[in-house]
Amino acid sequence: MKKLGIIILNYGGWADTVRALESLKTLNYPHYTAIVVDNGSPDSSVKKIKEWARGKLRPRDDHREYRPQWKPVFYAEYDRRTAEAGGLPEVEKKMDGLPSPRRLVIIETGENLGFSGGNNVGIRYGLRRGFEFLMILNPDTVIQPDSDMKGAVEYLSHHQEAGLVAPLVYDPHLNSPHSPYYYIPVEPSPFKEALAYLFPPLSRRIFYRKIKKPSLPLEITKFFGCCFLTPARLWKKIGLMDEGTFLYVEEAILAHRMKERGLKAILYPDLKILHLHRGNYKKNHLEIWMRSRLYYHKKYRKFNGFQRGLIKAAMNFYKFSLEVRHRWKR
Repeated sequence: MKKLGIIILNYGGWADTVRALESLKTLNYPHYTAIVVDNGSPDSSVKKIKEWARGKLRPRDDHREYRPQWKPVFYAEYDRRTAEAGGLPEVEKKMDGLPSPRRLVIIETGENLGFSGGNNVGIRYGLRRGFEFLMILNPDTVIQPDSDMKGAVEYLSHHQEAGLVAPLVYDPHLNSPHSPYYYIPVEPSPFKEALAYLFPPLSRRIFYRKIKKPSLPLEITKFFGCCFLTPARLWKKIGLMDEGTFLYVEEAILAHRMKERGLKAILYPDLKILHLHRGNYKKNHLEIWMRSRLYYHKKYRKFNGFQRGLIKAAMNFYKFSLEVRHRWKR
């Protein structure tokens, strides 16, 4: 069975992270290792995650049954340099002899490297350790018990043209597991994107496409960045995640780079997650998101100065309207 590494990037969100870790216990894949990359959390996240591993802390979870029989979990703890070198042989050998639910790697970066930078530390560790597959998983997600991880790995093994598979993502705002329809993200034209910022009620129609929920793998142009499964060959072929953005738009950049190399993104409907949208958000995240979008438009979509200026002006209008609304509510 091919080795799978599941990378969860934590930044001050230990409660979400241990919930995500707990959801891995029902995976139908017998050879995975959970890899938590702590991105310089300013709180006691690492301590709390260790307590969970020792069975001393239960997740605040109304989405999954707690399984004390899989505790304690053996954890290897590395700094960034040691992890990127592949860890310590004696520790890795001990971990390899344990069942997957009892294996955990904790990597402390020592500083906040952003989404791409933090995940790249986990990817480098996984590549050095010889993992054939790597999954990027947000901490505020719960893998559903009927997910077919084995099938998703086999799909990537037999379809060399596939750069990644993305799951069906259910959340409180957009996609319901009970709906026969599913919204997939798309990239709009510069004019339509500006229109979405000027008239927010149109944003769903502009940034997403409504389709009948698929039952078979489906090629898509863009995917949700909260979870995706990749073969190691992807990172060897196109390089690691672009660290030009600190946060947001990473999945759009990755999809663009894959397309340039002739690789496809595949929606794999038998892989399912719940996205709770409980990230550790700050007041300046809107500005970070705006910078990331503009970086993507300039470097990858090759929008000209007029197109970027149009989008930036519409973004600033949207930001101003939010600030006015906030002041009015106060």
